[in-house]
Amino acid sequence: MRQRLPPAGSATRSLTDLGQPRLDWCSLAQGMGVPAAKATTVSELQAGMEKALQTPGPFLIEALL
Repeated sequence: MRQRLPPAGSATRSLTDLGQPRLDWCSLAQGMGVPAAKATTVSELQAGMEKALQTPGPFLIEALL
């Protein structure tokens, strides 16, 4: 018989929360040698996609919804 685990507490939930600390994905990518762009609007996303297609290799676009 499988033992039921108690509900997760706030400390347990914090271990899997991707919101804290807030990560700067563009800085992380650039620190690893990957060019990156942040998009908060459709036009910024379009510009990032165009730049990504013109750039050889990987390119990160952080799309903030």
